Amino acid sequence: MITVDGSYAVTKGSDVVLSCSIPRLNDLFIHTDITYRWYKRTDVDGLKVEMPLNDQELLLKSVQQPSSDDSSDGYYSCEITVFSNIIARSPERHLTVVYLAETLKGPKRTEFSKGDKYVVLGCTPPESNPPAIVEWYKGNVNSHERISKVQNLKYIILGGSLVILNPTISTAQDNYFCKAKNMMLERYVESTTVLVHCTGECDDDKKKCS
Repeated sequence: MITVDGSYAVTKGSDVVLSCSIPRLNDLFIHTDITYRWYKRTDVDGLKVEMPLNDQELLLKSVQQPSSDDSSDGYYSCEITVFSNIIARSPERHLTVVYLAETLKGPKRTEFSKGDKYVVLGCTPPESNPPAIVEWYKGNVNSHERISKVQNLKYIILGGSLVILNPTISTAQDNYFCKAKNMMLERYVESTTVLVHCTGECDDDKKKCS
């Protein structure tokens, strides 16, 4: 059985080595009688293109994401010939280049009044492969609590946005930040402060609205 060995998922900029091998091949033939051919398809339905390399190992230097012109993401396979006769072809192996751009955009300082029905904090995930998911946290990076998708009828996460319902000082005023992540990488944004202004009667002792 011929196989392509190597990583299935790698981060952008890494060097990757794929190896074409078949058990005991070198015991049966000398190296000069063996020819290796490598093929790549950029997607499942794309054309198979022969790569300009005839070696047992395929070195991919500084792999790039699918959106780039020289993307390394794709389906790789190899073929072995001996004395110009094809003796084996490997199954295709999908190499996924994982990346997450630096441009995660989080919310700014937000102020609103007690009595507002809701406030929305936005978080725009960066370009990534595979697509990133967004998580929201209350507190700061060093000390925080993750907010679940629907939590205690106080928060709802819709796409990349956090909706704070019926905000008050005791339930909503705090620091918030978002995180984007995929299977291998993650990005944080600095926390933003949500302030609630008291517009009704205040507690004279606590000097704040509840």
